[in-house]
Order: sequence, then C-alpha cells, then structure tokens
Amino acid sequence: MNSPTNPLKRSSSRREFLQTTGAAAAALSIPASSWARVAGANDRLRIGLVGCGNRGIEAHMSQVHDHSKDQNAEVVAVCDPWRVHREEAVAKAKEWFGIDVAQYVSYRDLLEKEDLDAVMIASCDHQHTAHLEAFAKAGKDVYCEKPLAMDLEKLKSACDAVKESGGVVQIGTQLRSLPSMTGAKALYATGALG
Repeated sequence: MNSPTNPLKRSSSRREFLQTTGAAAAALSIPASSWARVAGANDRLRIGLVGCGNRGIEAHMSQVHDHSKDQNAEVVAVCDPWRVHREEAVAKAKEWFGIDVAQYVSYRDLLEKEDLDAVMIASCDHQHTAHLEAFAKAGKDVYCEKPLAMDLEKLKSACDAVKESGGVVQIGTQLRSLPSMTGAKALYATGALG
C-alpha cells in the first residue's frame, strides 16, 4: 500500500508484480507444484528479538543468520532496556542481514510492530511468561528460552494466551537432547547411582 508521506514507497506482493510486468508470461511456465518452493520477499520470516544479551545475540540471532538464506528469515527488530546490548544487536544485524533494524527499549513497543511474524525471547528468566503472554495475544509465533516460568499462576496465564492465539510456540529445551544429558539419564535409569 502507498505511504501517504512518500508515494514512491510501495510494498507490493509478488502477485501484483507478476500482474504488472512481463514476468507474468514466464511465471506461467512454472508448474503449480513448484510455487510452494519459491521463496520471495513476501515469504520472508521477519523476526524480533527480545533480550539482546549473550543468549539473544550469540545463540538466537547467530542461528537465524546461519540459516537466513535457506530459511528466508531475518531479524528485523531488537528490544532490550540496556542501550549497550541493544546497540550491539543493531550492529550485528547490520553486519549479518545488511539492514538497519528497528530498536526498542520496551517489549510493549515491539508488540505494536505489525510487520513482524515471530519473536525470540531471550530476556531475564522472570520475564519469560509476561513476554510470551503478550506476544501470543498479539498473534506472534514465539520461541522462548527456558525456564518458561517461575510462578505457576503466570505460567497458566501465558499458556492460556498461547492456546487462545492458536500460534506456534516453542520453549527452549535443547540441552536435554545433548548426548551428555541423555547418557546421564540412561545411567540413572540403570540404578548404578544408587
């Protein structure tokens, strides 16, 4: 749609592009079964990061960067109350994704960003449920660091918000899959530890 302040800024869909250019004829030669595999700008997964400390930048943002081309994803917004961490994330996003990302001090401001598909939460442990609940209510898909909750009532409220949203939510439990952890569990199950 055209921006009222700048008529040259236009976000057009692939469909509009194909309908208004000579590319339409070439596009018609692509079999219908191939359309699902065509990744364009309109299919790009636009991700926000809440919490720009070590886990946010070195774990989450770096993983998005590692898979950004094959998964057509990018971090487009970062949020952290501490300016130093926020600016580090902005600089990394510029380096990795080649874009100037939006930056926010409060997650409440990030909630209002309409062109955001998903959020990765790497904030302080005691904030996870509040952030998850808010982003679920905003209709965003979420990846949230563990632990999910430190308070049962807040946990129930966040879970209810996720159920009502119908969105996709994953809680980080990746360490449980490491060979050292599964091996320790297997050893414990043998009874060898007493």
